[in-house]
Amino acid sequence: MTRTTRDINSYDIAVIGAGPAGVCAAAAAGKAAHVILIDATNRFGGSVTAAMHRCMCGLYSGPPKNVLDTLNGSQRSIIERMLRKEPTSVIPRQFGKAWVLEFPATAWEAALSETCSESKIDLRMGCKVTAVRREGTHLSAVQLDGSEANWIEARIIIDCTGGGHVLQLCGDDTYLPPDDTTNRMLGGFAIRLTGLSGDPDMLRLQTPYALAKAVEKGTLPPTARFTVFYPGPAAGEGVCKLAVNPDESGAAQAESFADQIVEVLKREIAGFATARVTEKSPRILPRDGLRLRGKYTLTEQDVLQARKFGADAVHAWWPIEKWDISRGPTYAYPPTNDHYDIPEGALQSAAIDNLLAAGCCLSATASAAASSRASGICLATGDAAGRLALSRAT
Repeated sequence: MTRTTRDINSYDIAVIGAGPAGVCAAAAAGKAAHVILIDATNRFGGSVTAAMHRCMCGLYSGPPKNVLDTLNGSQRSIIERMLRKEPTSVIPRQFGKAWVLEFPATAWEAALSETCSESKIDLRMGCKVTAVRREGTHLSAVQLDGSEANWIEARIIIDCTGGGHVLQLCGDDTYLPPDDTTNRMLGGFAIRLTGLSGDPDMLRLQTPYALAKAVEKGTLPPTARFTVFYPGPAAGEGVCKLAVNPDESGAAQAESFADQIVEVLKREIAGFATARVTEKSPRILPRDGLRLRGKYTLTEQDVLQARKFGADAVHAWWPIEKWDISRGPTYAYPPTNDHYDIPEGALQSAAIDNLLAAGCCLSATASAAASSRASGICLATGDAAGRLALSRAT
């Protein structure tokens, strides 16, 4: 299809959210369709970027033979791009019973940007979707705030926002009922530090100990004991990842909590004495949100029993990782060196014929989503949704 000036705001496929799922969905669909990728922020990577993640989860079901020994071929493209940027810093590492891929943030964002550029998709960054045009079981357009193009028409729309923002705009028949708010999981918030000294691995060990002591003394609230520290990538740098009560909403609350933690670390650990905060997450990052009401809903049993759904399914492996407000993280593991499948039905809306979702928004129970939301799995479900959209739009 050749676009003209008349249909400049009309696309085959609109992907909302430029995180791992959204970029991969847009790239897969952009091979043979006119695609627009929309994100409310001005950075690629979604929560992976905002939370300053240093490890990608859900790529491997056991010890990998090499860095590219992933469960899905679709996951390798981003990894290959990161390897070309910083080959010595993209490394598989064991994390308890699981294996993760360690990577530097610079390589991550560069790989996503390069993927979008080479896929020749149109970008609308810094634009939030504020409304949808729905006619019965069909969506015809999305409305943007902060863009010259007020309405974007599309034949297929894919929600990759992480929290189900588009689903919410479409109506309550498109998403699963919210979980009981009394059982909501802790959110995430990250701070980047410079000016550190001493052995980085010792700082990794000293951080949770010092914060646990502060909790015992009542200096810090209970959730401070779930904070972890990741050194690097450069000398004297590191990231503290905080678990934040989602009921204490707002970035200001999280920033105040982060400042308290830094003050304790500076006072109790010599290596933090001259620490400076250089970056904070822009908001509290929820671990749960609205999920698609799909033609199939992934369950906890599917994950833990490693259920298979056929050749077209996405392969996945990561523990069911829940962050309880009082107990912190708990884990339930699928069989190692195996995988569970995510079928196409979990990406397809049961209510709207041209609405798909991927990443954290796919159709899953709360427990199943605590596994399938892993960033490496989001890469694969995004690619699957993009290919599915392409098959319908062309």
